Amino acid sequence: MAQLPDKTQTEVIDGVRYTVRMLPARKGYRLALRMAKAAGPSIAMFVDKAVSGGADAVLNEQLSDGTFSQAVAALVDRLDETTVDDVVQQMSECTEADGQLLHRVFDLHFMGAYDRMVKWLAFALKVNFGNFTAALGDALSQGQAGAAPGK
Repeated sequence: MAQLPDKTQTEVIDGVRYTVRMLPARKGYRLALRMAKAAGPSIAMFVDKAVSGGADAVLNEQLSDGTFSQAVAALVDRLDETTVDDVVQQMSECTEADGQLLHRVFDLHFMGAYDRMVKWLAFALKVNFGNFTAALGDALSQGQAGAAPGK
């Protein structure tokens, strides 16, 4: 039987310990589709990274250079306010910040700390959708490798 992926990941961001739990599959793919429809160019950043470096390039620490944060900024730029609010709400519902449910303390927690909020959102999206973008990149890179010139 296949081993299930780790359902939570933890990272300390600006001194705060965030634990993000993966969304249930139906909720996650619906949110991914909404974002993909609105933000093709943002997702292209991940696909380019995966095509050039393989799936591991998307998921590992090579993203610490800000690639994921840049893509989140591009994603937010292309989504309407309602969709952005929904993405942030759903990510906050699956996150704990120093042991507290983030959606319950969200406004006070990020008051005046919008840079930390963007870092957290990038992390939460990476936990929930990093494997989706890696799989997409692998599929595209395999397609490019199999395509013969002139076809």
